[in-house]
Amino acid sequence: MKLFKFGLRIWLTVASAFIFVTSWMMFSHSPKPVQSPDVPPAPTLAPLPPMPGSTKNATGIFSLLTQNNAQPRRRSSFITGGS
Repeated sequence: MKLFKFGLRIWLTVASAFIFVTSWMMFSHSPKPVQSPDVPPAPTLAPLPPMPGSTKNATGIFSLLTQNNAQPRRRSSFITGGS
């Protein structure tokens, strides 16, 4: 049984390495996408407005996200002292 496991591991390792190298070669030799100058650039979207009731602090992170962490955590009433 140990010989079978060892052979299976070797086979999977060799097969995985072969598939990896073969895929790498296929992707590296595949045709590259054509960059046509006739295609206009994709439009960009305007930034979203801020959420109501939120303000930005000096680091640019919404303080609304940090307000939830300030609440004290309550212990669950289902905690038991079992083993």
